[in-house]
Order: sequence, then C-alpha cells, then structure tokens
Amino acid sequence: MVDKKILLGILKGERAEVLAKCSCSISRLYDKLPEGSGGFPKGALSQVILPVNAYRSQGAAGKQYFAFDVVMQGFYCFIAIPRLPFSQRTKHGFLRPLKHRVRAAPLYFLDCKPLADSMVFGLRKHLERKSTI
Repeated sequence: MVDKKILLGILKGERAEVLAKCSCSISRLYDKLPEGSGGFPKGALSQVILPVNAYRSQGAAGKQYFAFDVVMQGFYCFIAIPRLPFSQRTKHGFLRPLKHRVRAAPLYFLDCKPLADSMVFGLRKHLERKSTI
C-alpha cells in the first residue's frame, strides 16, 4: 500500500518533487557494427518498442529499489524508486530538478538487457520455426 501511494504521488507531482523521490534516466540506443558489416540499418533501432518492464532490484549497499524500464523510439528509459545514490545520478542521461536539458547517454543495444533478452528469445523462436514473422 505504501508503494502505491508513493507511485501515485510521483505520477501526479511536479518535476522537482518527483525527482526528489525517484531517479529517471534516458539513453540513446546504437549499434557498434556498420550496416554493411552485419549491423542494423540506420533508423532500425528507432522502430523497436518494448512494453514497460517493472521489477525490484538491489542497489549499492544492499538498498532495495523498485524500477521500471521501457524501450521506445531508439531510447532506453529507466525509473528507480526510491532515487539512486547521488554518485549514480550525476552520470549523463539522468534528469535533474534544476536542468531543462538532458543529454541521452549512448547505450549499445545489446547492453540493454530487456532488448537483448527479447532479441535472443525471438531468434530462438525463429530457429525453432515457431515464429510467424
């Protein structure tokens, strides 16, 4: 019940209020390989959309947090409640209460666990001839 109240407060709150309770980051997905060498065509990663993934995780010093992540339009978005330690929130891509711009840090698409897991699952289904795509 406490988690539900916190989540509702975050969804309805002002930016500074929200960022005092959670950490939000955004990363731009990219492919290391050029298109001619087995990489995805330009713009292909921006067409990928994955549903919101919610989970509990354990951070530094054993602190538990609730997290959401989503992949859409070539970006990986991450929200953690309660907010992460200051040392983690100062990295590129994290939203800050007093800043009006954010620089989306580059993220190699296979380092994005939800996307990599989905791609591996899809490849497995394709190889087992259980895919209709």
